[in-house]
Amino acid sequence: MTRVLHVSDYETGGGAESVFQDTIASSRALGHRVETLTANGRRNALSYVWSWKSYNRMQQVLRQFKPDIVHLHNYYHALSPSILQALRQHRKSHGVKVVYTAHDYHLVSPNSGLQIFRHDKPRNVTPSSPVLRNLWRFDSRSPLYSALKVTQWLIAYKFLRLDHVLDLIVAPSEFMRSVLEEFQVPTGVTVIRNPVPSSDAALQDRQTTQSSDPHLNSVTYFGRIEPEKGVLDALRILLENGIGVDVFGAGSDTNKVMELCETYASSCRYFGPVKRSELFARLSSYNVLIYPSQWLENAPLAIIEGALHGLRIVAPNIGGCAEMARLTSGYNLYDPESAGSLLRAVSAALEQTEENQVLDPDRFLLSTYRHDLSETYSIVQSAGTHRDVR
Repeated sequence: MTRVLHVSDYETGGGAESVFQDTIASSRALGHRVETLTANGRRNALSYVWSWKSYNRMQQVLRQFKPDIVHLHNYYHALSPSILQALRQHRKSHGVKVVYTAHDYHLVSPNSGLQIFRHDKPRNVTPSSPVLRNLWRFDSRSPLYSALKVTQWLIAYKFLRLDHVLDLIVAPSEFMRSVLEEFQVPTGVTVIRNPVPSSDAALQDRQTTQSSDPHLNSVTYFGRIEPEKGVLDALRILLENGIGVDVFGAGSDTNKVMELCETYASSCRYFGPVKRSELFARLSSYNVLIYPSQWLENAPLAIIEGALHGLRIVAPNIGGCAEMARLTSGYNLYDPESAGSLLRAVSAALEQTEENQVLDPDRFLLSTYRHDLSETYSIVQSAGTHRDVR
C-alpha cells in the first residue's frame, strides 16, 4: 500500500485548502495510507523565515510514517520552507518522492501573487523582469513585511536551493505551467485541473432552481473582496454607468463595498458571505458573472462555477482568468487598464441570451482529479533516483 503524506500550512480556509482536502479524499479513495501535516501554534517573524519547530515535526513524521510520496501544498505561510530541508535530509537514506501543487507563484517570487508595489500600487511581474530589484516592495503592508518575504525566499531558493527537492510540480492551469517554465524552475511541471465538487449538482440546479426575487440585478460577483480582486474599482465603473451589480462575499474591502452600495442603493446590493449551497441556488437567476481580478490569478474556479450555472463570464484578459474564461462557451474579456473596455465587455455580455456552458465539464469532476492524481503518483514513483544539487 502506497503511503502518502499530505502537507499544508492550514487544514481549512480558502481555495488552496479546499484542494488540499480534495487531494486527501482522493488519495484515500485510491487506497493509499494517508497521513497529514499542518501547522500548529503561532508564528513570529523568525519562524516565518525559518521554523525549526516545523523542521523537527516534519523529520519526526517522516521517520515514523515513512511515506513513499510527500504531496506539498502551501507551506510558506506558517510551516516555512524549513520542511523542505527536512525532506532533503530524510531522502539521503530513504527513497521518498516529493510532489508540489503550485497554488501560486511562491517558488519564483517573494510575492506569491507575482506582484510588486510601487507607490502602494500593485504591478504584475513578468518573467522578463528581474525578480529582485533595488527598492522593489513585495508586500503592500510595509517594507518590513516585504523584507521578511525577501529574506525567506532568498534563503530557501537562492542560497539553499530547496526547490531542487521537488520531483514534480502540479500546476492547475496552463498559464501557471508557462510562468514556472519561463522562470526556469528546476523540475518538471504537469497540469492537473483543480476539481469543482459542485459540478454535478450545478447542472441539475440550473434546471430546477430559480429565484423569485424580481429585484435581482443581471450582473453578479462572488468571492473574496480584497484589493487585488479589483471588486471596488469595477463596481464604481459599472454603477457610475447605470449597470447594477449584486455582490456576495467578504474581505478587507467589505466596508467600502457596503458604502458604495448605500450610495447606489437602487442598483447595488451586498448580500455578504453566504453558504455555497445558497449561493449556487441563486446563481441561475443572473446573466453575467464579473470577475475583475487585477493580479495574475492561477486558476480561478469561480469562473467555472459561474459558467456551470449558465452565467456569461466577463474577466480581464490576463493570466488564469483569461484561460478559465476560454474554457467556457460564453465569455467577454477586457483590458484591465481600461474602464471603457470593461464597460464594453459587460454591455456585450448583457446582450447575449444564450446560456453559458463549460466546454469540457468532465475535466473539473472530482473523479477526473482522482484519476490524474493516481497517474501523477505512478509517474513519480517509477522515475529514477532523485538527484539533488546538494
